[in-house]
Amino acid sequence: MKLKFYSHSLPSNTHPEENQDALFIDQKNKAAGIFDGIGGLAYGGQAAMSAAEFCKIEISQVGIEKTLENCHRFLKEKGKKEFGKEIATTAAVAQIYLKQTPALIVWGSVG
Repeated sequence: MKLKFYSHSLPSNTHPEENQDALFIDQKNKAAGIFDGIGGLAYGGQAAMSAAEFCKIEISQVGIEKTLENCHRFLKEKGKKEFGKEIATTAAVAQIYLKQTPALIVWGSVG
């Protein structure tokens, strides 16, 4: 079964020149996620983009819960190493398991 994913993102009214959203769609593993850099913190856009890339790779290997835990640690280390400060993003991810009977949707949200 082929699933259709649609996405659209607009920047915040408080910073219309910078959209801090990022997303991933993994058709093969039936997973998707949306990330929004936390306003007020520096490098929110980079945090969102890094989290999307990390989760797209990790989610098919260890599942949503562990992926979000690992991503949190990854962002803490990346922020300290590359920017000298914490970076953060919200996250909402979902994965669909069609081989289950009935089909199963697992989702996770942070922030």
